Amino acid sequence: MMCAAEAPESLQNVIYTVDADDRITWVNDAWDHMARAGDAPEILSGTVVGTELWAHISDPTLRHLLRRIFAKVRASRRPLELCCRCDAPEVRRGVEVRLESADGAEVRVTNRTISQDPRALTLSGARSDTLLKACGWCNAILVDGEWVEIEVAIERLRLLNGPHYPSITHGLCLSCADTLRTAGD
Repeated sequence: MMCAAEAPESLQNVIYTVDADDRITWVNDAWDHMARAGDAPEILSGTVVGTELWAHISDPTLRHLLRRIFAKVRASRRPLELCCRCDAPEVRRGVEVRLESADGAEVRVTNRTISQDPRALTLSGARSDTLLKACGWCNAILVDGEWVEIEVAIERLRLLNGPHYPSITHGLCLSCADTLRTAGD
């Protein structure tokens, strides 16, 4: 999958693995390079290895979406690639994220920077007023009147591009509502 123009080859892939309990088990050298470049010593490898991944993601909606993606990758044991933004205050960065789980437990995440542009925008981290409706049964997301898989919703709605994330509300898609209705008969 190609998300955007290639970034300079000098940018290394940031790779990490998490175990079945979503604890970070390993990070490559590029992880520490990224942490130092972003003036974020609190996420150097010596600090994060052994911790739960979700403790490092402050936004609850993003955390929820990523948990669902990790579960889907584990269950399917097929790689999944998504494009997202991973900005810093001084840079707008396009990233291709590849998630893999060969054994259905450990997940390997490879973040490949595909574009990088300077910017002068400061991220607010504020929540938007938008509500993202997810099926409480199959986890499909309602997008423009259509229930779609989470990775389709992420791409269409650009959910990982920040800086504002919607809150999640739950309902039932028509298919699951019909299934549950007939199961009760």
